[in-house]
Amino acid sequence: MVSIRKIAEEANVSPGTVSRVLNHDPTLSVTAQTRYKIEMIAKRLNYSKLARKTPLTIALVTTMDLDEATSNIYYQHVKQGILGELKRIGARLGPTVYLSSAVTQPAFDSIKYADGVIVIGGLTRNGLERVLELNEHAVVIDDRYESIQVDRVNADSANGTKQALAKLDEWAKGDIVYVGGKRYVTDLDGTKTKTEDEIRLKTYQAWMQVHTDKDGKAILVGWDCNAGYEAAKRLAGLPNLPKGILAGNDTLAMGIMRGLHEAGYHAPDDYHIIGFDDIRESQYFIPRLSSVHIPEEELGRTAVHSVQARLNEWRSATSTNLLSVELKLRESTGDEHYGRQRDDEEEKIK
Repeated sequence: MVSIRKIAEEANVSPGTVSRVLNHDPTLSVTAQTRYKIEMIAKRLNYSKLARKTPLTIALVTTMDLDEATSNIYYQHVKQGILGELKRIGARLGPTVYLSSAVTQPAFDSIKYADGVIVIGGLTRNGLERVLELNEHAVVIDDRYESIQVDRVNADSANGTKQALAKLDEWAKGDIVYVGGKRYVTDLDGTKTKTEDEIRLKTYQAWMQVHTDKDGKAILVGWDCNAGYEAAKRLAGLPNLPKGILAGNDTLAMGIMRGLHEAGYHAPDDYHIIGFDDIRESQYFIPRLSSVHIPEEELGRTAVHSVQARLNEWRSATSTNLLSVELKLRESTGDEHYGRQRDDEEEKIK
């Protein structure tokens, strides 16, 4: 039988602190991290007084810092999917580790003592391997290291890029530019390293080679609205404005449209543009933005399912879940009636 003293030794606290945490003493003053650590150690050691009371706990690791995560629409939607599914199955979200600087010991503990871990964003190979050493029940959203044995949940962005390019090509006839940003992977010490595997850019370049015998033109400025506005200045300064623009996300596309509007160019008369993510604001921008819908909340829900499958030993082999995407056409590609009808139908369903 596991004793309180054994839990205290592993948690590096006194037996009295362990006893008061496990008995939910309201007068005890300890950090949330210490309380979490004690509870998770007791659960892992099958301490009889706690094992039946502590729900499934999943920690979250993100390659963003707190400010970026708070404002990043993609991250927030994925997290909503995680929280919704955890609530549905009676589980809880453990601590979130933000990789804005070197991981501290409490952060390592958050990963180690959780029942499972969901990683959002690209880690370095060493970083991902270290997470797996700490907790084998890890699932990664938006990861491309096929050689590492880990469960993955990705959106089929390559297929979405091809759909968008095919649509743009109907009007642009090969005169298509890609606007996006650089992709970085993050180590557990917070160091970011540029990588060449940005899937939208790679798919764009391959598609252009096949259909035009050229690599195409890519403008890599960043991922936010201000970056899109700066890209618009470059585009407006070209001898001829490209007929088709593929933007790496919707906020970037909105910045491009704003900048080109000020330069006297308007979609869909002067150019066609498609974004990525299909954020809610894309339906209300003028013109309404055509976009590749990424099932962001479903990415979060599927990641929770993958952790469950690991913990319950429903399968032993690692898996990659590739979720379908959908091109939603609106006014920015000249599809006013179709896009408005689809959006109105979806609003009624909600």
